[in-house]
Amino acid sequence: MTRWRVAVAVAVAVAAALSLLAALVGSGRTPPPIDVGDRAIRPALAFDLPPKAVLRASPRKAFAHYIPTFPLSFDNLPPEQDYYATAYLTPEGENGKHAAYGGYLRDRPVGRPPRMTPDWRVQDLRQEVRQASAAGLDGFTLDLLQLGDRGGPWWDNSLRMLEAAEQEDPGFRIVLMPDMAALRDVDASVLATWIAHLAASPAAYRLGDGRLLVSPFFAEARPVGFWTDFLAAMQQRHGLSVALLPVFLDLPSSAAAFEQVSWGMSEWGARSPAANDPRTGGLRSPLGRAQSVRALGQAWMQPVSVQDQRPREGVFDEAVATENLRSTWQLALDSGAELVQVATWNDYAESSAVAPSARHGWSFLDLSSWYLTM
Repeated sequence: MTRWRVAVAVAVAVAAALSLLAALVGSGRTPPPIDVGDRAIRPALAFDLPPKAVLRASPRKAFAHYIPTFPLSFDNLPPEQDYYATAYLTPEGENGKHAAYGGYLRDRPVGRPPRMTPDWRVQDLRQEVRQASAAGLDGFTLDLLQLGDRGGPWWDNSLRMLEAAEQEDPGFRIVLMPDMAALRDVDASVLATWIAHLAASPAAYRLGDGRLLVSPFFAEARPVGFWTDFLAAMQQRHGLSVALLPVFLDLPSSAAAFEQVSWGMSEWGARSPAANDPRTGGLRSPLGRAQSVRALGQAWMQPVSVQDQRPREGVFDEAVATENLRSTWQLALDSGAELVQVATWNDYAESSAVAPSARHGWSFLDLSSWYLTM
């Protein structure tokens, strides 16, 4: 069987149990401790994951979207005293600017005791690499919100992520994903300079033919000519061949124009079962969009998601417990996707995280592990 091909009936049964767990830990009760000390401890699964070497040997790859703005800890304080607890999860936090909607976040990473080491930020990232790797993921798509010319904490965290992957798991790969919503005013040559800087890490993901995979989020924010210039700069100035896999917010309107510069394509995707129904047909259906990309001779990266709930913006998509998550994994299976992007690993502002959290524990990640087996 190919990767993504699983016993779906069993997965649905597991999903029902995990939905109950998620409901319990989301009901206001204190969730059981999961991460203790310096280790990521996962509860026993009801199934056996294949050996990591078997999963890594698959030609199909699964990544989770990592944003550097929500690390395990901002300040290395105990979880009841840290920035999540005192600023993001309370209406009074950050001088009350989130009071109108009850606080910035509804969930957070599972807390941990302070680390007694100066490189605690890298150790936190190593823990997240361990967690993702233990679930069967091949790596992260790293959302690049800042570049080195301007610097900043999110650029620093991006550098640390590559360092953490190198140290923790030599087979865990990082797909470089410049976020064009944040970098829309950057010149192509500047973007190439800093992507080449990051590509020096052995953790940066390359295809089997050696090309560096670059997967810009909201790629259509810049015209095709920008990406032509970027690819040329990567090759001519930095000696790097790049396979471009744009992630679109509006794939139907953008795919044809980007065909000439792309190796593959993807979309950020919707967040409800109604919009992600694998049984629907037509060119605008989820499968139809994947097939339209294939018709252009492009590889397809299927978006997989849990939900989207943003109190600050008043956005709430009904995910019907884990139905949206299961539907998007089914689309990965049915479309024969070469790659998957789980969106997201840790965006707690959109409640889309699959990473182990205070509210849902390992439930979303456990369910995804079913679909990450052969």
